[in-house]
Amino acid sequence: MTREAIISINKKYEIIMKKKLLLSIVALLGCIQAGAYTCKIDGICYDCNTQKKTATVTYSGSPYNNEYTGHYISSYTLANKDVVIPSTITYNDVEYTVTAIGDEAFYDCESAILMSSITLPSTITRIGDKAFFRCVNLTTFTIPNSVTSIGNYAFYGCRSLAAISIPNSVTSIGDGAFYNCYGLTAVSIPNSVTSIGNSAFGGCSSLTDLSIPNSVTSIGVWAFQDCVGLTSVDIPNSVTSIGNGAFQNCSSLMDVYCYAKEVPNTNSYAFYQSNIGNATLHVPAASVDNYKTTSPWNKFGNIVPISEKCATPTISFANGKVKVTCATEGAKCVTSIVMAENQTSEDGEIEVSPAFTVSTYATAEGYDDSEVVTATFSWPKTAGDLNEDGHIDISDVTTLVNIILGK
Repeated sequence: MTREAIISINKKYEIIMKKKLLLSIVALLGCIQAGAYTCKIDGICYDCNTQKKTATVTYSGSPYNNEYTGHYISSYTLANKDVVIPSTITYNDVEYTVTAIGDEAFYDCESAILMSSITLPSTITRIGDKAFFRCVNLTTFTIPNSVTSIGNYAFYGCRSLAAISIPNSVTSIGDGAFYNCYGLTAVSIPNSVTSIGNSAFGGCSSLTDLSIPNSVTSIGVWAFQDCVGLTSVDIPNSVTSIGNGAFQNCSSLMDVYCYAKEVPNTNSYAFYQSNIGNATLHVPAASVDNYKTTSPWNKFGNIVPISEKCATPTISFANGKVKVTCATEGAKCVTSIVMAENQTSEDGEIEVSPAFTVSTYATAEGYDDSEVVTATFSWPKTAGDLNEDGHIDISDVTTLVNIILGK
C-alpha cells in the first residue's frame, strides 16, 4: 500500500471519528436540555415557559440518578412531609402560573424524602408520565378538578396510598397509572372518563369492589389484573370492548354486573384465573342467552338476569293540573296527594296559604318499583279564592286537590 493511500485512509477515518464525536455532543446536549430546569423555589424545580407565562414542576439532571424535585425538597427541609405546590411562582420579577406536574417530577421518592402528602393548586391541568412514580410514603393525594389527564404510570407503586378520588374533569387514565398501589382500598372513577388504560389499576390487591362509570367505552389490557381482593365489579352498558387479561387473577371475584345489552367484544383471557366458575354474572334479561353462548362469559358458574328498576317518575304542574310521567315503557305511576299548611305569624295573626305535596313511584311488569319522588306546590294568599266562599284558606286546597283528581 502506497504512502498516499495510507494518508487517504487516515483522513477518512479522522472524518468519520469527527462525525461520531459531533453526534455524541449533540446527543449529550439533548440530554442536558431534557433535564434542565429554569429555577428552583423552596426546593421545587420548575421549567418556565416565558411566552405563555406558565411553569411545569420538573426535575434537575436525571431522575434515575436521584436528581429530581423530591431530592431537593429533602435537602431543603428534612422535616417536610407535606408538600404544597403553589398556583403561581415569581422568577426574575415575572409571574408564572403553575399548570402541570411534569414527567418524572417526583420519580422514585423512596429514600430521599418521606413525603406523605402533596397538595396541588386548581391551576394544574396535567399530571405527567411517572410524575409520582414509586412515592411509597405518599398516603394522601387530592387531584384538583382542573386536571384533565393522568399520565402513564403516574402513581405506579404508591403503595401507601389508601384512597383516590378522580375528579369529573379527567377524561383519560393512562397505562399503569395506579399499578401496584396495593394499599388502595377505594377508588372513585367519574363519568367523564372514556377509557381506562392498560394495567391502570393492576396489582391493586386491596380493592374490594369497583364501579365503572357509564362513560367508559373500553377497558384496557390487564387493567385490573391481580386485584385479588376484588369481589364485585359493575360494567356499564357503554363498554364495547374488554382487553386481554383485564380481570386476570381476580381470584376473589363473586359477582360481575354487566349492563351491556350487546355482549362486549371481550378477549377470551379477560377473566383468566379469576375463578369465574364459582362466580355469578348478572346481565340484562333479554341478553342472558347471548352471554351464555359467548366466551369467556359462558364460563361463569351462574348467569342470571339483572333486576331492573323502573325509571324515576317526574312531576310537573301546569294549567291547574299535576302531571306525572315515567320513561319506562308500560309503567304506571302510583300517586298520593297530602294537604299541608304553611303558616306564618305577623302581629299575632296567622295566615294560612294553600299547599300540597305529591308523592309518586312507578311500577311495571318485569321491573322493580322505582324510587319514590315528591314535590310540594304552594300558593300565597293572593293566589285566589278557589272555592269562591269569600276566603282564602285551607279549604281552597281541598278544592284544588279535587280539581286535580277530576272530582
